[in-house]
Amino acid sequence: MKFLYTIVLLLLIPTLASADKRVISAVTDPWPVLLDPESATQGLISEIARTALLSQGYDLQVTFVPWARAMDMIKNKRADLLIGAWYTEERNVYLQYSKPIFSSEIRFIKAKNSTFNYEGINSLQGKRIGTILGYQYETAFLQAKSVERIESDSLLNNIRNLIAGRIDLTLDDHYVMRFMLDRHIPSWQDRISFVDNPLTDKEVFLAANRSNPEHQALINAFNTGLKKLKKSGRYQEIISSYQLED
Repeated sequence: MKFLYTIVLLLLIPTLASADKRVISAVTDPWPVLLDPESATQGLISEIARTALLSQGYDLQVTFVPWARAMDMIKNKRADLLIGAWYTEERNVYLQYSKPIFSSEIRFIKAKNSTFNYEGINSLQGKRIGTILGYQYETAFLQAKSVERIESDSLLNNIRNLIAGRIDLTLDDHYVMRFMLDRHIPSWQDRISFVDNPLTDKEVFLAANRSNPEHQALINAFNTGLKKLKKSGRYQEIISSYQLED
């Protein structure tokens, strides 16, 4: 009987441990490799965020929606956290940002036969550049009056517009663009090339609405968990598992 009791107790431990975790919600939009609803881990950034928060007693549930809707949900407190946000002064007024989750280059791509080289904002003069609706880019880039920014609802549409000659350039995280090109554009190297110099090195954050009474507790929990992940080496293990190197 004692042996049977021990077996039952062991079977219950995972359930009891799970019950101790408080479920919190997060929203984001699909961002291949980094935030991927088709992946078992839901992408690199989701995995880091979930693992960090799990160590602090939170079970993170991520919902993927278009970015504009994700922003609306966090503004109206219909989700606890926003994942994958870039920092802007405008957003900082109502969002509490975490420590950076991840950082990588924002780069342009161009037609293979283009001679364009990025040498600062002035070098973009007269260029038609594909951007994504609702995304926040560098302030200098957004304010450049000599640049024609043409919005679409996805990076893939921007890539197709570039191939069709409807735009001169588009830009995004270079890991994300390489993934999209490899998956959706056969032999893309024959038609498209990456511009050498990046627009910027962009950090990605977790954020909570400042009007949420628990916003600071959630951000503090994530920051503590992230620090723990980095100290243990688990943070780098997660990144390495995605084989992001070119």
